[in-house]
Amino acid sequence: MVDIDGEQYELRYDLNAFCELEKIYDSVDDVLQMILGTSSAPDLKQVTYCDAPCLASDIKIAGTPLEVYIEKLNQVKQAKHSDTRNLLWAGVIHKFANYDEQGEITGYSISKAKVAHGVTFQNIRAVNAKIVTAILRDLIPVQDAEEGNVEAPEQATEEPKKPLLQVNQA
Repeated sequence: MVDIDGEQYELRYDLNAFCELEKIYDSVDDVLQMILGTSSAPDLKQVTYCDAPCLASDIKIAGTPLEVYIEKLNQVKQAKHSDTRNLLWAGVIHKFANYDEQGEITGYSISKAKVAHGVTFQNIRAVNAKIVTAILRDLIPVQDAEEGNVEAPEQATEEPKKPLLQVNQA
């Protein structure tokens, strides 16, 4: 749960949330690299050619020095305030989904601007910490949570809603 301007929001990153994030960022892996600050760039201090040490700047790919080429491939997106807003919104949409007659999501009754309205420079670090914790919690298999390796997801306290469509089984 995250408290924003006196209102409590449950952060849950289900498949719908990750699909919405893919629409924004193209890949959930990109999101994870951004929030964790990780990159798959190799260490260019120990480059060898034919088992002999050399400088990465001495090796070129299509005329571009190896170090520049790899840097371009592995640039980690730096998180911005709009990313906090996007991630926060994706984490709360599960409670604000609008469905059609077939049970498909047609939109959400909460906007990015509405959920981010109470986030200020005074609480943005706490909000970001809650977002990262919730994303990691929802990515880790439940078995790990049950074994005490991570905090288990919060259990819903309300009764499940009846599905819009009933399927009769013969």
